Amino acid sequence: TGTNIDLLFSDIVMPGNLDGYKLALLASKKQSNLKILLTSGYAHKNNEALSENKGYLSIILAKPYSQLELSLAVHQILSEGS
Repeated sequence: TGTNIDLLFSDIVMPGNLDGYKLALLASKKQSNLKILLTSGYAHKNNEALSENKGYLSIILAKPYSQLELSLAVHQILSEGS
């Protein structure tokens, strides 16, 4: 309520029925300009979920990643569209 979030960073795999793709979709419906960065230790991408996200999800950071790789990914996604 009045709080604007710049970036959602989440793992794709989470316990329960909510995964990172669904979380990203729900969050983007609440805040359309939200930047989303997902991470996963798995090589596969859920193409159906990616197409459903209509382009707001631009980066999936593969694990393991270094601090530098994380920093570059955050910088890249926050710089998009600015």
